[in-house]
Amino acid sequence: MKMKKIKRLAVFLALSLCLSCLPQTAFATSVGKITTNFDEIFGARVNTNNPAEIAFGKSSSIPGSWYVIGYNGKGTANYPGYITLLAWSGLKESQFDATDNEYADSSLKTKIDTYVTFSELEKSAVTPRTLESGVFNGQATNCIAGPSITVSMWPLSTKEANDLNSTILTSLNYFWLRSPGEAKDKAAWVYGGVPGANGAPVTNKSKVVPALWIKKDSVLMATDMYTPKPSGPLGANSLQAVPVAAGTKDWRLTLLDPARSAFDAALTSTDKTSVTLAYSGAQVGSNEYLSAVLMDNGGNLTYYGRVKALETMADASGHVKINIPAGVTLGTNAQLYVFNENLDMSKSAIHDYSSALKKIDIGSAPATSGKLTATDPDGRTWTVEVPASAPDALNGADTLKIEKNAKGNYVAKLFKGGTEVSSKGLLWVYQPIPAGVTAKKIKVDGVETTFYIVNNCWKYAAEFKK
Repeated sequence: MKMKKIKRLAVFLALSLCLSCLPQTAFATSVGKITTNFDEIFGARVNTNNPAEIAFGKSSSIPGSWYVIGYNGKGTANYPGYITLLAWSGLKESQFDATDNEYADSSLKTKIDTYVTFSELEKSAVTPRTLESGVFNGQATNCIAGPSITVSMWPLSTKEANDLNSTILTSLNYFWLRSPGEAKDKAAWVYGGVPGANGAPVTNKSKVVPALWIKKDSVLMATDMYTPKPSGPLGANSLQAVPVAAGTKDWRLTLLDPARSAFDAALTSTDKTSVTLAYSGAQVGSNEYLSAVLMDNGGNLTYYGRVKALETMADASGHVKINIPAGVTLGTNAQLYVFNENLDMSKSAIHDYSSALKKIDIGSAPATSGKLTATDPDGRTWTVEVPASAPDALNGADTLKIEKNAKGNYVAKLFKGGTEVSSKGLLWVYQPIPAGVTAKKIKVDGVETTFYIVNNCWKYAAEFKK
């Protein structure tokens, strides 16, 4: 029998029972380092002889290479909530300008602006900076000559160069600063690793060394630049212990992708040694994964795994099972997070991109904290129920309505104060089973969906869309 559809309901597909049949990938044997402890890998190396290095932006097909010179209020040219980067490779030479030391219309600014180009997601991570206008003040000069200007990349000031580690200054040797020199036709620079506040003639040629800010919260994880994230085989047993990050200086970033904000996941069951989750809103295609990490009580990442490859539209929602490694007790010495990431280890790729990490709250059982019921036109009672891991999933709804359209299909809606609303994530739906019907899967909105049977109802996870 063809099952009737529930319009406006985004229903989540179940994972195949045979997780071991999922294809394996070259990632299965990788042992790369991965961390969320940025205080250790970035903060502890700021203003040292051996700063962390990352790739960001591209010049043609070549990634821009940057030192991390400031982190979360520590180091050079930095404030809390930001990471300061300073270019160190692919540097070109330029005059400061042909006439004077005003920065806004200078040749130096033109070269700075074109050092690299950013992808759209990199642009969302970069924070523009306003370079304030001011006057020469010796080694404490921290301004530009001429009008203030807001830019994405900028040269260091004289003061900032004096704050920078001397080994980094020496390695760069000579380069322009943005500050004015002692006269209008002179601009500050670094020569032989020493900041020259009085300046050199603006028509001289020197290296162009850009700096920039990226938002700390836009960086979710960092991975060893030369190896992929350390996952076991795809599937329930993918979680793998990660190596200690200390000692690594070259990092590849996983950046937050705002376009993945629809990703959601909720606990459906757990027996303490494994969890089963319903998820929705994932992006699909080449290199798309549903991944998971475990973090200890100090927020240190201890396990990582790629649980499922998300290749087709059928993978945008569904269920996954994750086995918890021996010695790990969720809620006691570890927390589980899942996310939807694009993981590209091709030579041309320099970042991974991900949704925010979704924390999975673990209880002794997935209890519920709210429900609504309604009677359909055939006199049968439907129920929607909130999982404990998402107590506000009803989004304030106070009424459930089950209607039948002209084609005889069911239409399920949530209302708050008489106005239709969407749910906030997943809800359990209990749909009464028609008399005499037996099925292993049902079609919901045209998609084959598996279910549980509870009290003569089909039970499945779903999200309401108004």
